[in-house]
Amino acid sequence: MSQNQRAIQIFTSALRSDPTYIRGYICRAQAYHRVNELQRALRDLTSAIHMKPDNQNLYIMRGQYLCDMEHFELATFCIHHAAEMNNALGSSPIQQAAVQSFLGNRKKAIACLVAANDICPSLPFLLLLGKTQMKAQKFTDAVNSFRKALTLLCTKTTSLSSDSQAAEILYLTGLCYMAQAQLLQVGTFQKHEPVN
Repeated sequence: MSQNQRAIQIFTSALRSDPTYIRGYICRAQAYHRVNELQRALRDLTSAIHMKPDNQNLYIMRGQYLCDMEHFELATFCIHHAAEMNNALGSSPIQQAAVQSFLGNRKKAIACLVAANDICPSLPFLLLLGKTQMKAQKFTDAVNSFRKALTLLCTKTTSLSSDSQAAEILYLTGLCYMAQAQLLQVGTFQKHEPVN
């Protein structure tokens, strides 16, 4: 029996003991999701939402599960609802950026992260900002974000984790430079291609 199957049994026992235990539904939904029992995962998550309808993260998870089930219209509805809750309830800049990025609003996602970084510069915000800028094909901006992240990292004490973080930042910076070079080559090719 796999660890996930064992976890499902334990969460099921917990829910038999207390059917209003929201965390049990959420954890069992995650375990079902890991073993690809998506319908059961969705059912448990929906039960949790009925008991705690003001939890934005549950709607985001539900949207993810629906997306995995290829129910894209319902998934989009859940994410839109989470975004509306975000406006009403407020949430962290990373949550706002994740919702906006999922909805395809990369400009808004970038704006959320830039605003958060302006208030309190941090390595996770800069890395996420750079990665989001890469997805939006704003490679020059992404390189600048990664440079700031590297500078911030260098001011901290040296440790093995900071070495691996520096390697990741340099790797992402290299990917940006490669993407910029490819875009330049395509632009040069299109400029010299004869028009029929």
